[in-house]
Amino acid sequence: NVLSIQLNPDVNKENVKIIFTPEHGTANIPVKELYTRTGYHFVAVEEQCTPDPDFSNTPTPNPEEGGAYQLAVEYAKKEDADIILVCDPDADRMGVAVKSEDEYGYTLLTGNQSGAVLIEYIFSQMKEKGLMPEHPVMFNTVVTGDLGEKIASKYGVETEKTLTGFKFIGEKIAKYEKSGEKQYVFGYEESYGSLIKPFVRDKDAPQACLMLAEAACYYKEKGKTLLDVLHDLYAEFGYYEESQTSLKLEGEAGAKRIQEIMTGFRTSDMKDVAGVKVVRFEDYKECRIVENGKERELTGFTKSDVLKYYLEDGSWIAIRPSGTEPKCKFYYCVRGASFEEVQQKTNAYQKAWSWKVFV
Repeated sequence: NVLSIQLNPDVNKENVKIIFTPEHGTANIPVKELYTRTGYHFVAVEEQCTPDPDFSNTPTPNPEEGGAYQLAVEYAKKEDADIILVCDPDADRMGVAVKSEDEYGYTLLTGNQSGAVLIEYIFSQMKEKGLMPEHPVMFNTVVTGDLGEKIASKYGVETEKTLTGFKFIGEKIAKYEKSGEKQYVFGYEESYGSLIKPFVRDKDAPQACLMLAEAACYYKEKGKTLLDVLHDLYAEFGYYEESQTSLKLEGEAGAKRIQEIMTGFRTSDMKDVAGVKVVRFEDYKECRIVENGKERELTGFTKSDVLKYYLEDGSWIAIRPSGTEPKCKFYYCVRGASFEEVQQKTNAYQKAWSWKVFV
């Protein structure tokens, strides 16, 4: 089934070298088998290929954190590799780093960025080959960045939002499989997880590894890296800086403080963030939208403790308690005309946001 996702199975694989690590987890055999069968040139980080519940040879097995790439980068520099692919231990999330000219030699893409690159490659090839269905739909979450949706729209693909958690995307897939109203073409989260074909109902790292490898080979034939593709997308749709911060508050007192923070935001009439006007407010717990001074019902979602603020410059900020850790999480999707502008805005928004939390 995973082999069936290929769009260009005969792409030239000779000129791209991949460093792969399963971080002591279950991606080890499936991904190696996929690359062996399809002929991709890969080198595995052998120290991280043994099953190990202590994750002894990695600072962290989480592809969202830089430590997960530490040993893989050493391999990549030695092998002069094009990309590094890191799977988390249960093989549902995949992170990617791309060879670059910066001081580290490799640039780590966020889940939003790798998702955008996958969307561009998959949808462009589907359209070129006449594979795009009549009513295509893509799913992502309310805290996923906006760039992927912009790309999807270019290819005539509708985007539907779900709450955080891939089970909600799985439910949407099942719904449309039964009704036939729309046809699923992609789903992803900002937390490094994507699903290309829904023969499973969860994000799936082996599929992502195979498709990213194919995309890297395809674009190298055109003289581009995956980083070049991302920069082309920024030039077309505007620059985005997506980031996340969290406030760790443990114990009963911490849980109470998190609820106080959420209540404080929920009941405040926030007009601006760092001087930029708030133009829309969504409350997924009270199921309401406030826009242009008018309130209406927010529909289509299970009630959840999530707040989202849309700003006049096309950016947004969301806040929610973590479902698994004693944390209050803040998500930023900042839009601007250049890298410098979005970085400056991100710093300003994060500073203004933290000030409001700690008052």
